[in-house]
Amino acid sequence: MQPAVPARAYLPSKAEAAFAVAFVRCGRTTGLFAALDKAEPAMQKEIAERHVAEFSGLNPQIEALAAKAAEVLKER
Repeated sequence: MQPAVPARAYLPSKAEAAFAVAFVRCGRTTGLFAALDKAEPAMQKEIAERHVAEFSGLNPQIEALAAKAAEVLKER
């Protein structure tokens, strides 16, 4: 997904804003967000370990993109 071109401001509807407020209030008061914050590192580690071969295969692409970005920044 890319940003709109030309950029356009997004204004949520009243219903969207009310939902967002209720969602955050619920997540805070029930402790859901705190539980997720506590569990997330272990979940991320488990996912990374399960997909280590796939992630390792991406390293050459990441390194090539980083080198290209470094060249672009050098030219500035």
